[in-house]
Amino acid sequence: GVPGGAGGMARMEAVVGEVLQKAAPAVLAEHPGTLGAVELLRFDLMLDRAGRPWLIEVNASPNLRPKSPGQARMLRRVARGIRAALRAMGGEL
Repeated sequence: GVPGGAGGMARMEAVVGEVLQKAAPAVLAEHPGTLGAVELLRFDLMLDRAGRPWLIEVNASPNLRPKSPGQARMLRRVARGIRAALRAMGGEL
């Protein structure tokens, strides 16, 4: 599980959301006409002892080969989420 439980996960999700919101205008300005395009990123975060999330890096080309059964399960959940999001936008994978 996530250190700090559900609260830790919520704090990490907030950091990812903030990074995406701040980056979106620059990305759209640099790549006009790409609204609705899908890009897979991996955010590496850590929680400190106080439960504060720290963004370590953002990987633009994440490795999707699982190194453990737990990581394989997580990647399957991510793939299902991506497919659901694409369907909701009227696309397919």
